[in-house]
Amino acid sequence: MLNKQRFSFLIIFGMMFFLNSESFAGGGWTRKPQSVYTKLGYSFVSTNQFSTIEDVKIETAPFFLRSFDLFVEYGLIDQLTLQVNFPLLRSANFETTETASGIGDLLLELKYGLIQGDFPVAIGFGIDMPTGDSEAIGRLKDGSGGFVRLPTGDGEWNFWTRLYASHSFYPLPAYISIDVGYNFRTNGFTNQYTVGVEVGYQFFDALWLIGRFRRIALNGTPNFAKSGAIGLGEGVEFNALGVSASYAITRNFSLTADVIGGFGTLKNIYAAPSFGIGFSFEI
Repeated sequence: MLNKQRFSFLIIFGMMFFLNSESFAGGGWTRKPQSVYTKLGYSFVSTNQFSTIEDVKIETAPFFLRSFDLFVEYGLIDQLTLQVNFPLLRSANFETTETASGIGDLLLELKYGLIQGDFPVAIGFGIDMPTGDSEAIGRLKDGSGGFVRLPTGDGEWNFWTRLYASHSFYPLPAYISIDVGYNFRTNGFTNQYTVGVEVGYQFFDALWLIGRFRRIALNGTPNFAKSGAIGLGEGVEFNALGVSASYAITRNFSLTADVIGGFGTLKNIYAAPSFGIGFSFEI
């Protein structure tokens, strides 16, 4: 086992799984003009198990990652929806370091409905902006002057394209959504692709239970020099399964809870389960 203190200088951590930014929200459906859906969520990870870029499991000093995330869908015009994913606050630290905090990278996506009806299909084009701090650090608590890089963003622009397809099983209160996407990265980062499936069922007219699967993988060989330079995002691959619940308190207001964990191939990421709570508002 590597010495925990020594390894803490070298560690590279991946982004939180997909509690917010990787959720499907409306799937193939687009919102009606001037209608809005908003979700504010808090998610938390605590672990000492890190999976390297070679998919080797390593034990590190205990690591903690917390995030407050805002997700918004707004109907601009008929069949055109604006989606916003914004980490309002990311806070990370090891047990041996001080905490590094700041906003994350802002993602804006326009989703256009190609086909409506029972099998809606939509295409999305997104820009992931480097609004986070790629140089954020957490200083060691031992007074040595050393530090660990704990970035809140990857320092580069990402350009996403996604294709969404959904189906409602009405009159059953159930649906399924599938999406595929491609991430064109800049500054020497390796492009990525993603595939996801989401299935939801409503109980008692108030409770939605949702199961999710997602895979994110590289399209090519990772840039090891870049991985060591910034430490957020390069070389990340994972498979993840998650379960979410949304309970309607009123017609417009719901409480949410999520749990998500990785399995199989996991690269350059802390792979412990992520837990989240939040609330949503829709008009």
